[in-house]
Amino acid sequence: MSILAIHPGDLHLRAAFMGPLDAPAALEDAAEPARFVTPSIAVLDVGGALLGYPALMACATESGARVAWRYSRASLPDRAVVARDRDGAGVTSETFLALAAARFVADARGYTSAAPDLAFAVPQDLDAGTRTRVGRSIGQNTGRPVRLIGEDDALLAACDVAAGKWLVISLDDDAIRMRLVAGPAGELNSLGRLTVPGAGVPAVRARWVAAWNAQAGGLVPQAAGYDADSYEFERLWQELFEWLDSDGDGSRMLAWPLLRQSTVLTLCAHGPSLLQDLGDCITGIAERAGALCTESACVPDGLLVVGPAVLRRVLLPQLQARLSLGPEQCRQAGAEAYARGAAALAAGGAGAIVTEVSEAPHALGVVGLGEDGAASVRTLVQRGQSLPATAQFTIVADRDVQKEVTVTLTCSQSAADGVHRYAFGPLVGAGLQRIGVAVEWRRDGAIEARAIDRETGVPLACMDRIELSCGVPLVAVHRLRST
Repeated sequence: MSILAIHPGDLHLRAAFMGPLDAPAALEDAAEPARFVTPSIAVLDVGGALLGYPALMACATESGARVAWRYSRASLPDRAVVARDRDGAGVTSETFLALAAARFVADARGYTSAAPDLAFAVPQDLDAGTRTRVGRSIGQNTGRPVRLIGEDDALLAACDVAAGKWLVISLDDDAIRMRLVAGPAGELNSLGRLTVPGAGVPAVRARWVAAWNAQAGGLVPQAAGYDADSYEFERLWQELFEWLDSDGDGSRMLAWPLLRQSTVLTLCAHGPSLLQDLGDCITGIAERAGALCTESACVPDGLLVVGPAVLRRVLLPQLQARLSLGPEQCRQAGAEAYARGAAALAAGGAGAIVTEVSEAPHALGVVGLGEDGAASVRTLVQRGQSLPATAQFTIVADRDVQKEVTVTLTCSQSAADGVHRYAFGPLVGAGLQRIGVAVEWRRDGAIEARAIDRETGVPLACMDRIELSCGVPLVAVHRLRST
């Protein structure tokens, strides 16, 4: 059995592959087939189609013809829209995960003759409903079973730490996260947590692009500078950060093997300030970690620092001094540790497999017009009702003024909380027409609607089906392309 584990970070999605490398023809350029990393950025063209798969080269499209789209794990719980196309249709971070997972599975087929099962290292602060929903979305897009593994379980498994109380400092792509955890893998208890947004990696990124643009403007008045979502900046950022993550002390500043094009000029111009920026961006983290331990009334048995090597080198001595911990009590790991640990646990049978839904996680109603002409909601499925569930109702359409009929389903008693919108038609003939609508909520989580002419029994074609998030129509699934 092969396992591909995925862990989401705001600037990268990292994955680890575990299993036999038994493909008929292994890829020649696969220097490290156990790791997959992709920048968490995709691009929408102005028509709404995704250009390629989530990867650096997607940014090469001219800015006037695309919308850069960055994944944000903070938007997962409420399915917030993170980008819109020209027509106002939105995309969510959940869709990005499903798209990237499909690409990772396709890449893994270069190493194994059978498509791997998937494990998803779930951000620890996601609620159970969101975890299941995201896992199901990934599974539907890849056609593979998905195991859900908690971040902390995965991390402690990857680092092979002993039981006890551990202070975890995770230098993530979008923030610095601290938490106190206790217990062996699979039985974790959170004793306290603190998130410092905009610190660490995102602060370094923001400083770099601002400094480069300021210097470019000083050399060439009214220079365009770098766009933080442009291909040029993404390429420089990836190469410079790879250098920092592999070296980080400046000893090989001009001997770095990945220098190409203008990267060497960037290093010469900005190299002396890079390490200073790194130090500035984690200032005060050790003090905050100490305060978290004090507020939680917990003395940690050990310290685990996760993140880029250069940041770990700067921060670890500060933490040891502040918390009075010896070297034997401290562990450190790269950001890929989450994916590696999740793969190991899933291969051993750990984690909850995303299965069919046994009961409705929320209510489901249909939006209509009340006697006063205001929007009203008729409940079709109650929250907690056993699935599958089917409901039927009849609507009347005036074919003299409309050639299609729209059905909007909502997840609450508010018409504004619509989750699906269906358009049936075309309506032919004249006068009033009675249309029967059947809504089915299946155990796989899918919600489907069908319509028929009540007089003749002839089905009406579904002309359009749109999923909604916070009232915004999402980019249709058929527009997503993984290659």
